[in-house]
Amino acid sequence: MQPQPIPQPRPQPQPAPEHPQRPKRGRNLLILFGILAAAGIVAYTQRASLMPSTGGPGGVIAAVKTVPASTGSIENTLRLTGITMAERSVSLIAPQMRGHRGGGATVIVSGGRGGGGQMMVQMSSGG
Repeated sequence: MQPQPIPQPRPQPQPAPEHPQRPKRGRNLLILFGILAAAGIVAYTQRASLMPSTGGPGGVIAAVKTVPASTGSIENTLRLTGITMAERSVSLIAPQMRGHRGGGATVIVSGGRGGGGQMMVQMSSGG
């Protein structure tokens, strides 16, 4: 009889090490949106204190030197360079109209080509 090898105990399976879960992207976006919303609300409520006063009740009124206009000869001239721009402007957008809009008329005459017919209908295209 041959000697039997001594059975070795089987190694038990080891649990896999747990990886830390990454925070979900949706949660990060929600936090970022909340921070931006809070910053926007603070900026909106504090904008009055950031702007200078324009002379309302209790505000400072800026002094502007004015001179009444009069007729007479020009004594001094001053040449300036730069551009002139409108303080307020409006851009109008309208559809482009294509095609013929002439005032031609359509006439229907009964009686043939020889002339002497009677006009039945005259239509104008409103031009």
